[in-house]
Amino acid sequence: MSYPRNAATPKAVCIGRITLIADGSAVTSGASVRVSLDGAAWDAGGGTLSYDATSESASYAPTQAETNGDVLRIAVYKASCIGCSATVFMDPADLASILADTDELQGNQGDWATATGFSTHSAADVKTAIEAAGSSIASILADTGTDGVVVAAASKTGYTLAAAGLDSVDTTEPANYASMNFAERLDFVFRYLTQKKTLTATQKILKKADGTTTALTWPVSDDDTTETENAAT
Repeated sequence: MSYPRNAATPKAVCIGRITLIADGSAVTSGASVRVSLDGAAWDAGGGTLSYDATSESASYAPTQAETNGDVLRIAVYKASCIGCSATVFMDPADLASILADTDELQGNQGDWATATGFSTHSAADVKTAIEAAGSSIASILADTGTDGVVVAAASKTGYTLAAAGLDSVDTTEPANYASMNFAERLDFVFRYLTQKKTLTATQKILKKADGTTTALTWPVSDDDTTETENAAT
């Protein structure tokens, strides 16, 4: 059960029936109370113990101090009797603040202008503030929308080739002429036209830039009618 924390006038809690061991009859007077708050040592209850003659149940109304915690254990006892007990869980410590805030919202929901912590600006006010002189909305639109994306001059390096940009393409001689990337293949056309080649009865050989090392070899044949140059290796 949940119980008001630190209440000025705590309500009675029904504990149960106290039974006389000798004959099983209910005890409706002369019992005592022990209490323990938040696991502290048990102590005599300072509140009021009462009885209901009809239900034969005992109830205990604790003191305010006994409710100023999280968990209150209550035990009712009497000599030669079977006692009874109850555990009471107090409301969260911040429940009062939560309820106060909720009540404020409910009370002000018809007039947000009086609700603490909420903006009172209308949609028109917000629009005016956004579009006001000095706001950044115009710059945002210019950079990302109406004027296209504007890239700072310092950030444009490498985006496009300059007039002589192709001169920056790597033209280092391929390490393996049999496996060239696109740029190396373009470079190969120039090398094929300008570098040394030798031709024998069976081979045409393209030399590397040093004029000695073989770059590619084409098997060739000639039957006096047709000269055939096969795929390079």
